[in-house]
Amino acid sequence: MKVEWVPLGEVLEIRRTPIDLAAGESYKRIGIFSWGKGMLRRDPAAFAEMGSMKYFRFPIPSLIFSNIQAWEGAVALAGDEDTDFVCSSRFYPYIPREGADVNLGYLLEFFRSEEGLALMRRASPGTQVRNKVLSRTALEAARVPLPSCLDQEHIAAHLTAVADRAAHSGARAHGSVDRVVSSWLDSLPQRLLGELVEVGPRPFRLAPEVPIDFVPMEAVDAVTGSITGAMPRTRGELPSGYRQFLPGDVIFARITPSMQNGKCAIYHGVRADVGYGSTEFHVLRPRDPRYRQWIWALLRTQWFIRRAMAAFTGTAGQQRVPASFLQQVSVPTPAPPQLEGAIRRLLEVRVRVNVANEVARWRDELAKSLLPAARNEIFSAMR
Repeated sequence: MKVEWVPLGEVLEIRRTPIDLAAGESYKRIGIFSWGKGMLRRDPAAFAEMGSMKYFRFPIPSLIFSNIQAWEGAVALAGDEDTDFVCSSRFYPYIPREGADVNLGYLLEFFRSEEGLALMRRASPGTQVRNKVLSRTALEAARVPLPSCLDQEHIAAHLTAVADRAAHSGARAHGSVDRVVSSWLDSLPQRLLGELVEVGPRPFRLAPEVPIDFVPMEAVDAVTGSITGAMPRTRGELPSGYRQFLPGDVIFARITPSMQNGKCAIYHGVRADVGYGSTEFHVLRPRDPRYRQWIWALLRTQWFIRRAMAAFTGTAGQQRVPASFLQQVSVPTPAPPQLEGAIRRLLEVRVRVNVANEVARWRDELAKSLLPAARNEIFSAMR
């Protein structure tokens, strides 16, 4: 594609208005994420936190470069949501010169491409990270491809559409499966989980030399719901406080995000006949062994996880499912004649969900590479 390459300074000019900071006032400052990932909007800062740097108001819209991180793609387009923010002298906001046929969205996409990143790096001399400061003179002298204004708009719109498709590709395919399974579970007879299991059974004493399986949280595979990394220990090697469990017990992660991720497993005894694990596990001992697999499979469904999340206690990042919830929650409980078929149904659904998640993961990886590939294809073809 044959296009004209023009010095950036011929079509854009820097525009920022200095402000006088006032004691008693607070200010919202911008930052810019590296690698073209957009604007960082900081929480308001008091006058005393602003330091000795100069600050400026900037136009909306404007194409803003970070002068200390441009070499790693720190460029963003300021929009309406940035109206009340200020920038320090480390940022260069540019707007179109009067009469220039240039689209800021198009230029943003150019600077997010490999061609644009290479340009910013050439304009940021220096051999060490702290010395790679973007030179305004070099930036404004650098030539950028400038097709017609209509073509610029089409390119910007096309890449925005590609970005939207990539952003929405992460929707998981098993939502409809979850609704069907939840509806089926709701139709089953209900019993208190505390009637089916003993929550937190009393541990018994072991001699220090007795071998045990130590199961940290990371040893439970969230995908398969199995223990995959138990460590051989002796009882004397562990301090007090860990959860003890026996073969046939169900261990259930009580803390976020492990609980939502499905970290729940049946302990079968790996190298020993008794296990110890993280204090962030609840231990459930089935009163009727026939229901062991049903309880394990049920605790990994979205039907149960949603109810457990509603019972969380604690603050964000440290929320936990209390033992009282497990004792008091009513859960679907098939009658013994229907139990085997119900277990088989839940396990088959889990296999399908795992397959759907794996397909979605690969789709996400492809989606992430789609937008950079589209940018590079467009701008590398411009000569």
